[in-house]
Amino acid sequence: MSLLLLEVAIGETISRMLFRAGKRSAREPLMRVALGAILSDEVQHQRFGWTALAALWPMLNAGRRTALQREAAAGLAGCERQTAVPALRCLDEGRPFDPAYAALGVLHPELRVEVFYDAVERLVVPRLTRLGLDGARAWVV
Repeated sequence: MSLLLLEVAIGETISRMLFRAGKRSAREPLMRVALGAILSDEVQHQRFGWTALAALWPMLNAGRRTALQREAAAGLAGCERQTAVPALRCLDEGRPFDPAYAALGVLHPELRVEVFYDAVERLVVPRLTRLGLDGARAWVV
């Protein structure tokens, strides 16, 4: 269940939003096609994750649900450390961003941070709550 929650549902939801933003910013035609193909997979993966969790949720006992609550919080914190924190460091240090990267779909650190937090707050937290977890408690910034 942890793998399904963290990697498939949460991870793929965040990944979907990052790839979507990358595809939107990409100007190189082959990269747009490649990012579109990846995005299509991410959409299917995240849908599967949330659907499977919803189907399995009623079978979980209280102890397993409590464990998943803790794992959701730890997983979101890990996603933040891996995705947003390095971009925030780049911004804090004033590292230059080559616009040529954006043409390839690489997100400017500011956009990467914005997309990450938007994905978590607008998509992941409400879905955790609909599932039966406390989404707001899992996402304590």
